[in-house]
Amino acid sequence: MLGLLIPILLAALRYNVGTDYASYVRQSVFMDEHNFFFGRDAFWNVIANFTMAAGNHAIFVLAFYSSITVVFFYLAARKALGKYAWLAWLLFLCILYPVSLNAVRQLAAVSVAFFVSIYVVRGLINGEIVIRRLRTWVGYILAGVFAVLLHSTALVALLFAPIYMTVRLIDRGKNRELYIRAIKTIAAGVLISAVSILVVWFMARSIVEIPVFAKYAGIFNREDRMPNILTAVAPAAVQIFFWRRAAKTTLNKFLLASGVTYSILIIALSAIIPYGYRIAWYFMPVYFLQFALIAESFKRNKSIHYKYLAYSFVILWSVGFFILSFYRNGSHDIFPYQFIFGGL
Repeated sequence: MLGLLIPILLAALRYNVGTDYASYVRQSVFMDEHNFFFGRDAFWNVIANFTMAAGNHAIFVLAFYSSITVVFFYLAARKALGKYAWLAWLLFLCILYPVSLNAVRQLAAVSVAFFVSIYVVRGLINGEIVIRRLRTWVGYILAGVFAVLLHSTALVALLFAPIYMTVRLIDRGKNRELYIRAIKTIAAGVLISAVSILVVWFMARSIVEIPVFAKYAGIFNREDRMPNILTAVAPAAVQIFFWRRAAKTTLNKFLLASGVTYSILIIALSAIIPYGYRIAWYFMPVYFLQFALIAESFKRNKSIHYKYLAYSFVILWSVGFFILSFYRNGSHDIFPYQFIFGGL
């Protein structure tokens, strides 16, 4: 419980931490003064109205949304991985949780959508959910509606459905080897694309330092895009090197296939649409689970060294990404962190 409470409190008790922090505070104050609901922020306004009775401060709204983000992700990770959920939890804290200090509403929707997807897939696999029995779907449908109310982009999570159906069809068929080769081929293309984009970007960043090319600097100074494209490299590498070892169950295959989807979306949307990578956030929690699947797969190996090597990679990757993206590049403006008590 303490592991869940600490990130929630850090999100609730912050002052001027996160790019959109001031905007969320203003929205809470606005509802304090006008007390009515409007537009796409209606659910936010409902929560703001309820929190007025608790002290009339944005701290309660931030605590509410952070609780959703943290608790729903943890529950989904525990459902999918059991005792290995701590690996996915570490990746979440280092990569996705800091983003939630900026994109407050959307990251809450991401966690709820992830929770619904994992529980539905597990339920279908284990027979707990029957497609033709509506009553077995009611809770999950309501949770899905809740995710959309938090942020309308949660509808993107519907893409999990065709991914699951494809995995199930192939899993029951006779072309499993062809499927594995196809996934590896796609993953190799994603990996090559991601690495190529990163190399070109870093080279371009150096070239624009030359005076004659300085006018193009704005194109390659988009710090919001490249760290996200960097995250596409790891899932793609997982597909190539560890698919056969990790894909022991239908759920694992679903998670790995969803990781490929994340890699494709993050590259395509980051390269084409400003802030388009935010759509791919709904698949990012899945790739956290991939790393845990790899570590879990080594438990059957007689050599314990591979297992600890996998643990070390997860830790280095997550901490390294946190330092590069959030501390060094200042992504989402979470540093310097300060508590609300000091800010006021």
